[in-house]
Amino acid sequence: MNPSLVAKRNGTLFFTSNGRWLYPLFELEEACLHSNISPSDLCVEDSIGGIAAAGMMLHLGVRDVHIHILSRLGLDYFRQHGITPGWDQLVDKISCKTEEMLSGTMTPEEIYIFLKKRAGLTGGIPVDIEELHVGYGRHKVLNGLSLHMDAGETLIIRGSNGSGKTTLLRSLLGLQPIATGSIRLNGESIQSPDWNKHRWMCGYVHQGQVTNDFPISAREVIEIGLSGKAAKKEEAAAKIEIAARRTGAFPLLDRPFHELSGGEKQRVNLARCLCQDARLILLDEPSSYLDKEGRAVLKELLEEMSRTVIPTILLVSHDADWTTALGWPERSLEGGQLC
Repeated sequence: MNPSLVAKRNGTLFFTSNGRWLYPLFELEEACLHSNISPSDLCVEDSIGGIAAAGMMLHLGVRDVHIHILSRLGLDYFRQHGITPGWDQLVDKISCKTEEMLSGTMTPEEIYIFLKKRAGLTGGIPVDIEELHVGYGRHKVLNGLSLHMDAGETLIIRGSNGSGKTTLLRSLLGLQPIATGSIRLNGESIQSPDWNKHRWMCGYVHQGQVTNDFPISAREVIEIGLSGKAAKKEEAAAKIEIAARRTGAFPLLDRPFHELSGGEKQRVNLARCLCQDARLILLDEPSSYLDKEGRAVLKELLEEMSRTVIPTILLVSHDADWTTALGWPERSLEGGQLC
């Protein structure tokens, strides 16, 4: 049986797959990441392709393409983005429900995200909060707050200092007692006895600046994400490396964490969340303590994560300029409720 996808680098076989649909392209993406090889250096041969395969390959950065059976729509899409693939047979269309759901006006990034969600490969989980009441003594902070987020959705919650943003995140983490209401993550109540088994699904990046010189390396901070997980030494090392490469923290691995800049620390903290396989990432004022360059880097990093790993991301901030530049949906927290 001939493989459905073959990738070669400088004429040498790099990757093959017998998978169906578009899964081989997702597998190729992981193989490139694990091997630190750019897809632009590969010659990729696919058995059949249309707009979906074209969008995927363009998003990954593949430039040298040969498709045995190629649809005219797929060819037009490749050419529209400056690539002329090779082919053996050109057909009017490919009979596939996915092809019917895509449009030539979509960007490669939009196609990639659509396909990853359709493939069930998003890293995110749904969030459901209903009529949440939380307070400190007689002081009510969250007053009947409700929120729904789909898996892989991003949301910014804006609010002034003391509006309850951090209290909301602490409630989601199960660190803040709930007076009334409910929080369900991935369909399960965080107040249920079984939730402790799934706490790894939640990653948290706090706003505080580490000021001490505790002797811990960036690698060890990322490795915290593996706490409580049974992983062989080689497997753990691979997970740390992949997470660090995804966030650009790989060159920092052996540096003391306290010596890193604010932006570098956020790279490491996000890598820890990825190493943890966190499916909901909560960010508490992540741009605090960052200079202009660090804020720009963090913005690019979050944008990249939302396009590739696609976790559910809930970010709270009062930094209007930075969150506006990020361009994600926003809601305001006022009077203990979301507006």
